[in-house]
Amino acid sequence: MESQGNKNMASKESVQEFLNKHTFDGYQSIDLPHGLRIPGADSRTRVEVVFRHPVREKTVLDVGCRYGFFCHEAVRRGASSADGIDIDPTYVSIAQEIVGLWGWSNVSIERRDLFEIGTQERYDIVLFLNVLHHVLSPVEAMKKVAAITNELAVVEFPTVLAEHLPYGWFSRLILRAFCSRLPLAYIGSRAYHRAWYFSEAAFINLFVTHLELFKKVEWGSSASKGGRRIAYCWVK
Repeated sequence: MESQGNKNMASKESVQEFLNKHTFDGYQSIDLPHGLRIPGADSRTRVEVVFRHPVREKTVLDVGCRYGFFCHEAVRRGASSADGIDIDPTYVSIAQEIVGLWGWSNVSIERRDLFEIGTQERYDIVLFLNVLHHVLSPVEAMKKVAAITNELAVVEFPTVLAEHLPYGWFSRLILRAFCSRLPLAYIGSRAYHRAWYFSEAAFINLFVTHLELFKKVEWGSSASKGGRRIAYCWVK
């Protein structure tokens, strides 16, 4: 792992001032210089899963980066650069301040939509973590992800067995026992916020067999909420 600091790192007083100035949503905790930390959910248990494949000397993009946690972790693991994008201006502003506190020269955070990225902008590794179920057009989103990926897209998504879906215990039992390997898709009932859920077989059938976006997919267990999976999608 790379050094967590550099000569451009902010003073402890500046970091404390940053913490006092902002109210954080608790979604994502991030290490700050001088042993300080943004309060929130600890994502460190997810790091080894997300970065199961080496990122050293790779360019990385995190789509929906929130405060930029995985961008920082990527450069600490030797990535040549890490860019993060998010559509929420508050998250982007805070994430940019965090980059400044660390003094990173190879981390960039922008307020930007995935579909604003041109296909000439390509990254070795693209992270698409817990975003797929929030988009209304999953096919177009995955086409864009594949188009800007040189090597590997890491896609974390809730399956049809996601713990927050409103099944009764009997329906969940049947799904888990008999249907988890069938090519099933579930459409959520909450407007926009949570729309699409895929089984592993449905993910493969749609994005590999039909659309041919990826050459192969490896599966990993998500360290996030129950019923989620990580697909390591190789474009070549």
